[in-house]
Amino acid sequence: MRIKRLKQGVACTLLVVSAMVSADAEKGMAAFQAGDYKTALKELNADVKKGDAEAMAMLSRLYAEGKGVKQDQKIAFQWMEKAAKAGSIHGQGSLAMFYSEGVGTAKDDAKSLEWGRRAADSGHLISQFIMGMRYSRGIGVERDPQQALNWWGKAAERGMIRAHFMLGELLAGLAAAPDAKAEEAAAQRVEAAKWLLLADSARQAGADNILSSLREKMTPEEIASAEEKARDWRPAGAAQ
Repeated sequence: MRIKRLKQGVACTLLVVSAMVSADAEKGMAAFQAGDYKTALKELNADVKKGDAEAMAMLSRLYAEGKGVKQDQKIAFQWMEKAAKAGSIHGQGSLAMFYSEGVGTAKDDAKSLEWGRRAADSGHLISQFIMGMRYSRGIGVERDPQQALNWWGKAAERGMIRAHFMLGELLAGLAAAPDAKAEEAAAQRVEAAKWLLLADSARQAGADNILSSLREKMTPEEIASAEEKARDWRPAGAAQ
């Protein structure tokens, strides 16, 4: 099952595109949010002529969703590709999804990985989470739990609840591995419990079950440490 895959990514990254726009694209974004797609189209077309990468990404969204224009996934892809190449982080993350699902273009996992990694390296939150999924499940890359920990850790530290859950689940599994060293396993249990506590407090489905099972393997000191870490945790940086 390919990241339920990387599938939700197109919708998610298209939504995130609207979360950060350049000053030039603000009028187009305001019109879009107001449901005035005719004005949004006019403003964004004016902005893309100036080379505005975020306006290109927003214009792609209009075509992808058929708002103010006839829905056309091929044109949506073309604009998202231009946005990505012009330096839009959100455009790069969305382009990775377009390639992954074959939206407006042929499916190409190598290009999906290329653009997804570029976006993740630049701080695109959803792309960081997806890179964790890739390494956790071996999608387009060699399976590598440490890389999954790295990418999910980045997303989790920035406050993505789903990453809290995935990171906690992975750490709990590593701690329970037969070859895990005692000291390392103890630290992993504490970290796992911290993230699962945060996920559970945000009502992430399944976190309570894993947390309950994990607690049975933890000492009172480990539980207390995890609870303290969860209480003291604060998200780092703004989501992109």
